[in-house]
Amino acid sequence: CEVDRQAIVPRKSVGQVRFPGKGMALTYYNDLFDKNPDVAGLNLDYIRYPVSSREEDTGFTIEAMKGFYEGVMGKTFTANQSSSREKMYNKFDQLFNKDYLLGGEAEAEENYQKWVDYRMGLITAYVKRIKTEIKDERNIILSTSVFASLQESTNAKKQDWQTWYLN
Repeated sequence: CEVDRQAIVPRKSVGQVRFPGKGMALTYYNDLFDKNPDVAGLNLDYIRYPVSSREEDTGFTIEAMKGFYEGVMGKTFTANQSSSREKMYNKFDQLFNKDYLLGGEAEAEENYQKWVDYRMGLITAYVKRIKTEIKDERNIILSTSVFASLQESTNAKKQDWQTWYLN
């Protein structure tokens, strides 16, 4: 499995974690089942963001920041801001800093909730791809390890397992 090094850079250092995004291929899973055709299922054990608190939040990859900044917020990074992850993050972080926003704390909180929702959507889209491209095509059992409390799961880990189950 090829690893995109930009996809494993957390905001704070929590070790190497692969974050979901449109660039995440399902090649690994397809290869796994091609090499082991008798495997009956797949359990997604860590299909979430690793850190629960806002202070130690993760998932600030170049792809995720750009996708959110441009796709959700309708803004564009300058060439200089796009020249490094650090410069991009410094600009991106202003979305959540009341000192840079006309709407103050309320706007910062609203922006942060949109960021949480965006990343939860990335995970949900990835789970849907696995269901469609792996589970349904190969007729295997798919399970996940989730936090039992829906509120904790969505707010802290960005796992919207209720949507996964209903779809």
